[in-house]
Amino acid sequence: MFHINFNSKLNPKECFYYEEPQNESNPNKHPFIFDTKRPFLLVNIGSGISILHVDSERNYRRITGTSIGDGTFLGLCCLLTGCSSYDEAIQLATERDSTKVDKLVKDIYGGDYERFGLPGHIVASSYKNIKYFKFDNKHSKKKEMSTNNRVDKVVPVFPWFGMDIGGTLVKLVYFEPLDLTPDEIRTEGEILMNIRHYLTSNRAYGQDGVRDHALELNNIQLGGRRGNLHFIRFPTSKMPNFIDLCAMRHLHTLTFEIFATGGGAYKFEKDIVEKLKISWCKCDELDTLIKGLSYLSKLNPKECFYYEEPQNDANPNKHPFIFDTKRPFLLVNIGSGISILHVDSERNYRRITGTSIGGGTFLGLSCLLTGCSSYDEAIQLATEGDSTKVDKLVKDIYGGDYERFGLPGHIVASSFGHMNLPEKREQTTKADLARATLVTVLNNIASISMMCARTENVDRILFSGSFLRINDLSMRILAYAMDYWSSGQIKAIFLEHEGYFSAVGCLRKFIMDANGYEHDHIHSLQH
Repeated sequence: MFHINFNSKLNPKECFYYEEPQNESNPNKHPFIFDTKRPFLLVNIGSGISILHVDSERNYRRITGTSIGDGTFLGLCCLLTGCSSYDEAIQLATERDSTKVDKLVKDIYGGDYERFGLPGHIVASSYKNIKYFKFDNKHSKKKEMSTNNRVDKVVPVFPWFGMDIGGTLVKLVYFEPLDLTPDEIRTEGEILMNIRHYLTSNRAYGQDGVRDHALELNNIQLGGRRGNLHFIRFPTSKMPNFIDLCAMRHLHTLTFEIFATGGGAYKFEKDIVEKLKISWCKCDELDTLIKGLSYLSKLNPKECFYYEEPQNDANPNKHPFIFDTKRPFLLVNIGSGISILHVDSERNYRRITGTSIGGGTFLGLSCLLTGCSSYDEAIQLATEGDSTKVDKLVKDIYGGDYERFGLPGHIVASSFGHMNLPEKREQTTKADLARATLVTVLNNIASISMMCARTENVDRILFSGSFLRINDLSMRILAYAMDYWSSGQIKAIFLEHEGYFSAVGCLRKFIMDANGYEHDHIHSLQH
């Protein structure tokens, strides 16, 4: 039970704040005169977190909370460092540099992310640098390559590509024309034919490249042309190989510019421009994400779906969701970190908030805790594990439900909360740790998303990002969390072409810029 006691009335110096918190030698501590007659938020940091809205000593309510708290810190520290107490863990933390573990905004964009006012020094993805990628922070600050200054608007030559170069995966969409004219065939000839044959006749490219054949959209119209849309992915670590392949197959002799987004659009810009001699147009990630989502949801009536029974492992009951893009919605983009957008239309949206605890955190922690080396391996482990052996539940603290705030005994109170106990650590498996890591990340995402939905008065939440690609377990965990905490009022909505929307948005921008279109005509010839 919470008891709100106002010791601030007894001691005028009870409350304080830091004027310069980043100044380690002198953070400049100041007393704060606290007026208890005004409403305030009380963030109680225990094993987990509870956030209360307090009007008075007797009038308060719990707004939300998260299982990532003091118990998570101590449990993870015991697992990762071998420490055995809170004081020892804190002492270790004072002696180390988290930027060696976390990926910062500047590690992705080469500087600040000015579009949403995110400075380069803040954390973009917690624990992300644990994975095998090493990023070069010396590449130049981003320079937007404007396409609005071009005077001549011409139909772009084939091939048509859009790319999203993320921290883990490169997503590429390729439009295969089906209505080439005799003149185009003569002009573009054998090179274009070879590229088309190579991309469309294979479902795998070497050991790492994959064409997602099941996602292919056939006989569609794009930019006034008819063709098939192909979806291809490969690890970002293989991007240098892709550049060499493009040069070897003379791609640069056919196209004069490629539109790309993601951190890799900045990281690999120099190599691409030097080796391929093409115009490399960098696009805003979230802008292309929304453009791609809008396009595919109109093109494919079965693009959106939800789970009716997410806890039913055998049959979660997947249903299509007819999505009306004219109504406001929240878009939760799960990449290495998380961004949450309020979307009114394709051109009218804003970033509400975000968190560094995302897909990169899951993979980084899973690598540390289990020794796995890939996302697929981490997910496979998680499907076999039991997170309740790692996490502390409400019933572990209260012996049952916490009825005062309507918290049932089976929900997580403190992620990794059992891991400060040696006997509990001995009983856990790698699979249990992977499952707990996944549940920790997803519960946090669901909690923040619900809070944003209430604040923004929105009842539709779309979850997107490569983290959810071919990841039924994560989608069902999110779906259950959203359904539970909203009392069935809000469904978590997912997408079939997960991970490819920003690449599709780049392709759309390429077509629209080249033709001078304000809008492209969306039409499917499949039905």
